[in-house]
Amino acid sequence: MTAEQFVEALRRALVDVLVPEIRNVSTVMQDLRKEMNERFAKVEERFAALQREMNERFAKVEERFAALQREMDERFAKVDERFAALQKEMDGRFAALQREMDERFAKMDERFAKMDGKLDILIERDRRFDEVLRIDSRLRAVEEKVERIISAA
Repeated sequence: MTAEQFVEALRRALVDVLVPEIRNVSTVMQDLRKEMNERFAKVEERFAALQREMNERFAKVEERFAALQREMDERFAKVDERFAALQKEMDGRFAALQREMDERFAKMDERFAKMDGKLDILIERDRRFDEVLRIDSRLRAVEEKVERIISAA
C-alpha cells in the first residue's frame, strides 16, 4: 500500500464515518432551525395577541376616560347653570333689598325732616321761654322796687 492509497483509504474511512455524522448534525441543525422558527413564530403570535389585547384595553380605558370627561362636563355645566340661577336670584333679592332700604331711608329722611321742624318749634319755644323768664325777673325786680317804695312811704 502506497502512501497515496493509504491517504485515499483514510479519506474514505473518514468520509464513511464523518459524512453520516455531518449529515446527522446537519439534520439536527435543520430540525433545531425549524423548531426555533416555530417558537419565534409562536412568540411573535403571542406578542401580536398581547399587543391586540393591550390596544383593546387601552381603547376601553380611553372610552372610560372619555365617558368620564363627558359626565364631568355635564355635571360642571349643571353646576354652572345652578350658579347662574343662584346669581340671578341673588341679584333679584339684592335689588329688592336695595329698593326696600331706599324706601326706609326715604321714610327716615321724612321723619328727620319732621323732627327738625319740631325741634325748630321747640327751640323757638325755648327762646320765648327764656324771654318770659327775663321778663319775669324784670317784673320781680320792678315789684321789689314798688314794694320798697310803698314800704318807704
